[in-house]
Amino acid sequence: MRFDREPVALVQGFLVPVALAIVLLCQPNPILGGALNTLIMALGGVIAAFGVQRADAALPLLAGLAKAVLAVLLAWGLPVSEASQTFVLSVVSIIVAYLTRPQVTANTSPEPN
Repeated sequence: MRFDREPVALVQGFLVPVALAIVLLCQPNPILGGALNTLIMALGGVIAAFGVQRADAALPLLAGLAKAVLAVLLAWGLPVSEASQTFVLSVVSIIVAYLTRPQVTANTSPEPN
């Protein structure tokens, strides 16, 4: 699987282990964990948007923004542990990747078989 053909699936597939590794290995406090999750989710939306055609870029950007807002709400608005925040964001990332991928067009054409 190449990034130029599957940008949304690969970015979301990379974000989940990174967010989980940060929480499990570093064990930040809930506020710092929420800030890191917010940054990771927003950055993931931007990276995925660069991998799709210009007309489709708004969908990954909006998905990344929605996940970043969810991360902020989980970290600063709800009494949720950092592990629970990351679990919720991981599940949301997988769902977003599943729903977004068929709706966008990658920047490159598929290779002929």
